[in-house]
Amino acid sequence: MDRKVLHQTNKTDNLKSAIYDLGDIVFYAEIGELHLKSSGEQIHIERKVSQVLQCLAISPNQVVTRQTIFDTVWPNMTVSDDSLNRCIAMLRKIFRQHDLNVVIKTHPKVGFHLTIDEIDAPEKNIRSNGLGNQIQTEPSIDGQECMNRPHAPSATKRVKVWPSKLATISFAVVFCLITILSFWLTQPLQVSSSLTAQRIIILPFATKNEGLSNYQPLANAIRRKVANHPYHTTVAESELDNTIHLSNREIGARYSAKFIVSGEIKHSQTRDILQWQLVDAQTGDILLSKQLNLKLQSLMTSSQIVMTDIIATLGNTLYANNTEEHVNYIVESASALFNPAESWQQHRPIITLVAKAVVDIDSESVVALKALARFLTQTMWPLGYQNLPYSNLAIRVLEKAAVISPTDIELYQLLMRIHALQYNWSAASETVALAQSSIANLDHRFDDMQAEMKMISGQASPSLITYFQHAHQNEPLDRYYLLSLTQLYLLSGQHKAAYLAQTNIIQATYNWQFHGIALGQLCIEFGDLNGGKQLVWSGYEYLGVPIQYQSDIEKLYQQKTPDYLALSRLEKATENGEILASTLLFMYGSLGLVDKYYDVALSLIDNYQFNFLSLINLHSEKLIQHPRFPALVKKLGLLEFWQATAFPSYCQNNGKNICLTPT
Repeated sequence: MDRKVLHQTNKTDNLKSAIYDLGDIVFYAEIGELHLKSSGEQIHIERKVSQVLQCLAISPNQVVTRQTIFDTVWPNMTVSDDSLNRCIAMLRKIFRQHDLNVVIKTHPKVGFHLTIDEIDAPEKNIRSNGLGNQIQTEPSIDGQECMNRPHAPSATKRVKVWPSKLATISFAVVFCLITILSFWLTQPLQVSSSLTAQRIIILPFATKNEGLSNYQPLANAIRRKVANHPYHTTVAESELDNTIHLSNREIGARYSAKFIVSGEIKHSQTRDILQWQLVDAQTGDILLSKQLNLKLQSLMTSSQIVMTDIIATLGNTLYANNTEEHVNYIVESASALFNPAESWQQHRPIITLVAKAVVDIDSESVVALKALARFLTQTMWPLGYQNLPYSNLAIRVLEKAAVISPTDIELYQLLMRIHALQYNWSAASETVALAQSSIANLDHRFDDMQAEMKMISGQASPSLITYFQHAHQNEPLDRYYLLSLTQLYLLSGQHKAAYLAQTNIIQATYNWQFHGIALGQLCIEFGDLNGGKQLVWSGYEYLGVPIQYQSDIEKLYQQKTPDYLALSRLEKATENGEILASTLLFMYGSLGLVDKYYDVALSLIDNYQFNFLSLINLHSEKLIQHPRFPALVKKLGLLEFWQATAFPSYCQNNGKNICLTPT
C-alpha cells in the first residue's frame, strides 16, 4: 500500500509530524493516536509504541530491522529485546481487538514489516473526512533514520498540549475555563517509557464460609484492572483450571507468569478479612503479604487498594535501579487506574501512591515532579474540595521544579492552570509575569500562555477571536478548534452556525467526554434525534451517571419540554450519592432551568466543583443574562480581578455593565 502522510513543520525545532493512512486506521504519529475509520473511535498509544509504529509505517511492506528501530526509538541507550517486543505486542493486541486490516509480521532475528490489506473503502473514508486533499506521499521523517527526533522531551521543544491551543481560541471565556482545563486534565499522561509487560496471574480467592461468597467478585475486579493496565497482562478465570494442586512456580511456568496474586477471605468476629499475597512466580518468593478489612470499603475501592499495593511493590522490585523508569511506571500505572467518574474513596489510594512514590524515588527530578503535578491536578475535577490538599501539593511540587529548572515554560503553564482551578486569578496572573522575568528567550509558547491567561480569567477580546479564527484556518482538521468554534456560536446564540460547525466534528467521531451533551443537543435541535440522544448520553456517562438512568437522560432531551418525572428521579439519585452534584449543572443549564442552575452553581463554588462548561448550551444567553450572573462571577473572585485589570467585552449590554449589576 502506498504510504500517505500529512507533514507539518514545528516552528520551534523543525521536527516533522505525520498523519499516516493505514488501511482501517489513521495514525497521528506526533500525538500517538489511532483513529478507526469505521467507528471514529480514538485509541491513544504511549510514546514509545507510537515511535515503533511510525518506524514501520514509513516503510510499509518492507522489512525494518530491529537495530534500525533501536537506534531510532532508543538512541544512545542500551535496552533489551523485551522493550521492542512489548511495543510490538501492544500494537498487535490493538489490531486484533478491533479487527483491523493492519498486520505486523515478524522476520526472526531480523526485524518486522507492516502490511495493509488493500481495500477501497478506507481511501473513500479518509477523503470524506476532509483529509484527502492534504494527504501527500512524501515521508515526514527520513526513511533511513525512521524518526530523527529526541528520545525524551525537553524544555526547548514545543510540547503539544491541547489546552495551549485552546488558549488562543475563545470568546466569552469565563464560560470556557473548563473547556481549556478539562481537555488538559483528562488527557492521558504521556510519559516516555520502555517498560516491559509483566504477566500477573490472579487466582480465585479461597473462602471457608459460604456467607463470604459475595466477596468472590473481588478477584475478578482486580483481574480486570490488571488486564486493562498498559504494562500488565493476565489470563481469564476460566483458564485457571486445575491450579489448586500446583505450586506457585508451576503456575508461573504453565502461564508464563512473572507474578501471582492469591488470597483467602476469612471471617473474624465483626470483620471480614482478605489475607492476600504477591508472589514471584519464578522463584516462589513472597514479595508482599497484607490484610484488608473488606467491610470498611466497597468492592471497587478494595480492588484499587490491592492494585496500588501491587504497583508499589513491583515498582520497587523491577525498577529500583532506574529512577526514570520507576517514576514512569508508577505514574502511568496510576493514570491507567484513575477514572474521573469514580468516587473519591476509590481515587485516594492511587493519589497517595503517586505522591509518596515520586517523592521517595527522586524528589529532585523535574520530569518526575511534572508528572506528579499533572496527575495530582488531573484528579481535582470533578472531586473539588476533597482534592484541594492534592492540588496544593501540586503547586508546591511545581514551585520546587521551577527552582530546579527556571527556564522550563511548561512548569509555569501548569502552575498557572492550577491556580485558575482554585479560582486564584491573581496568582495565575503573577505566574505569567514570573515566566516572563525568568526566561530570557521567550517564544510563541509564552504568547499562548498570555492568551490562555486572558481566556481562563474571562477577559475575552476581539483580538482573541481573531487569533482563534487564524488558528482554525491554519489547522482546519483540529477537532478542538472545531469544538471551540461550535461553543463560540452557542454563546452568541447562533445555533444554526453552531450546528453546521459541529457537523465537521461529528464526522470524525470522538469520545467528546461531557462535551457530548451540548453537541448532542444541537443534533436533536436540528432533527437528528437518535444521534443526538447517543451523544447526550455519552456525555452523562462520562460524568459517571449509572447506566440504569440512561432512559431518564434521553427523556429529558427528546422533546422541547423535559420529562419532569425523569428529572426528579435523577435529582433523587444525586441526593443518594449515585450522581455527582456537579452533573446537575449540565442538566439544569442545558434544559434552561435557570433558577435551579444557579441554586446548584453558587453552592458548588465553595467546594471548587463549579464547572463553567455547563454554561455552554442552547440556553447560554439566558444563563448569562440572568440577574444572578453577577453574584456568580463575584463569588468566583472574577469581579475583583476584572476591576483591577479589565472587564471582558460581553459584560457590556446597551451601555450597562451586566457583570456589576443585574440586568
